[in-house]
Amino acid sequence: MLYPVTDEWLGGVGNHTLDDCKRYGYEAKEVVGTDDPKEIGHLIHRYNQEMLLSGPVLAMVLEGSHAVEVVRKLVGHTIPILAAPGTIRGDYSNDSSIVANPQKRTIYTLVHASGTPEEAEREITLWFGK
Repeated sequence: MLYPVTDEWLGGVGNHTLDDCKRYGYEAKEVVGTDDPKEIGHLIHRYNQEMLLSGPVLAMVLEGSHAVEVVRKLVGHTIPILAAPGTIRGDYSNDSSIVANPQKRTIYTLVHASGTPEEAEREITLWFGK
């Protein structure tokens, strides 16, 4: 599983969605169907799985000095609407949770990048085996 189904992850993405609802003046129960962060996290996890299974995936490993930091800078903010111009997400997507959640889908980000070297190691094993 690409994204870990832990209480920390579920609550984190759920709370991000709740924050977006507040920021844009939406009621979470109306947009997502619940205002419980963990329930929202489970929904987002399902949406992510559906997206990852919807078509081809190109997996690659980049290595070098500060590889994780450099790749994260290159791909831009996790939420495309917040990504800077010149980044992959900033130039090729403008999606957000406020657009995605009412459509019952994940945020389309075009690219995934590990957030830490430890996460990268786990994901490399997931995609390529030991």
